[in-house]
Amino acid sequence: MHEARHYKLTRKYSLSAISKTKMSVFLIASVCLVACSSDEYPKNEWVASTCSADDTFGVGSSKGRQASAMLEDALAIDHGVGFSAAVMIDGELVWSKAAGKAVRRKNGELTTKARMRLGSLAKPFTAVLAAKLYEDGVIDIDAPIQEYVPSFPEKDGVITIRNLANHSSGIRQYDFSNLKESNSDIQYDDLEDALFVFADDPLVSAPGEAVLYTSLGYNLIGAAIENAYGGTFDEAMKVLITEPLNLTGTTVDDPTQFTPCRPKFYTIAFGRFPIKTIWRNQSDSYSSAGMLSTAVDINEFTNHVFSGDFLSLETQELIKNQGVLNDGTKTNRTFGWEVKLDENGEVEWYGHGGVTNGAHASVRYYPKSNMVVAGIINYNFWLTDRYPQFFQAIREDIPALFEESEK
Repeated sequence: MHEARHYKLTRKYSLSAISKTKMSVFLIASVCLVACSSDEYPKNEWVASTCSADDTFGVGSSKGRQASAMLEDALAIDHGVGFSAAVMIDGELVWSKAAGKAVRRKNGELTTKARMRLGSLAKPFTAVLAAKLYEDGVIDIDAPIQEYVPSFPEKDGVITIRNLANHSSGIRQYDFSNLKESNSDIQYDDLEDALFVFADDPLVSAPGEAVLYTSLGYNLIGAAIENAYGGTFDEAMKVLITEPLNLTGTTVDDPTQFTPCRPKFYTIAFGRFPIKTIWRNQSDSYSSAGMLSTAVDINEFTNHVFSGDFLSLETQELIKNQGVLNDGTKTNRTFGWEVKLDENGEVEWYGHGGVTNGAHASVRYYPKSNMVVAGIINYNFWLTDRYPQFFQAIREDIPALFEESEK
């Protein structure tokens, strides 16, 4: 009798496990079907002759070997696809490494040349571009936004580029439950055309009243940049940022253009199964989340912003200073960046992270050691509450390793 009962219970639980497995497989298959049928990048962008060269740096040193091991361990724990990272100290690259795949199940080993999605790490690029135009007298960051985007409706309170850059405009964030809004498949010729998604919505709070993180607000900055500059966001970024700084791996994520070294992008379902990510056309969000870059380029860019002479001292202060709300409260946001203070009120780091379909990215600049640490991956997570080991490696383990030599 006990044996029969045990059999029934075992069979019941086994069937339950089978049902869960079938449901998991069904969900993964459904997402993969959607993703695989709608990847609209040009074919064969991972070109071996230009992307596969061994251009790692500093991997033979003791710290380089340890950092490389940390990177590969994180990739294994995440069941991830590809990971690229770099460290710069005092303006010099001391280590760069890539691991994993650019294209799964093919001879597509990821290299540091991989141009990977930045997600919201595009925002610092946009903020610095706006700051450069401010420095050149092309835009006034404290003028009403309608001066540069006349089609944007007036609200209860004046919204400025300064508000938008430090997330105090009151404009809402994307509605991520609305796939049409948060996963656009439309190709836009300019950023202003995509503002209809939120232009008529009321503000969540008055400008300058509170910090409300908003990617839509950065899309509005992008439209202002295009109109003030008199060209596309991509053109402005090239002329004012990427070409002067020789950021050869940085560009907008344009699906209509053949982009060498753009890898494939994946989602880790249930924290374990890599599948092709859901397609998203980034042309509505180049200025908030739609750029591609390499870990080395992110290092170069960040170093020039915080410790180089690319920006004037006045503009650097704009970038470094904490935002201030209407009531005088200082925030943890600057003009385009997040800032972390230590227990003494001194800056521990400036940085930004990013996540989008098939990608995570992170950069931090540590002023006390004049060090930049950046990392990007070509995968994100879905249907799991597990935090990517990527962040532990790139924000904790690798910085601590290289800071040891600076103490």
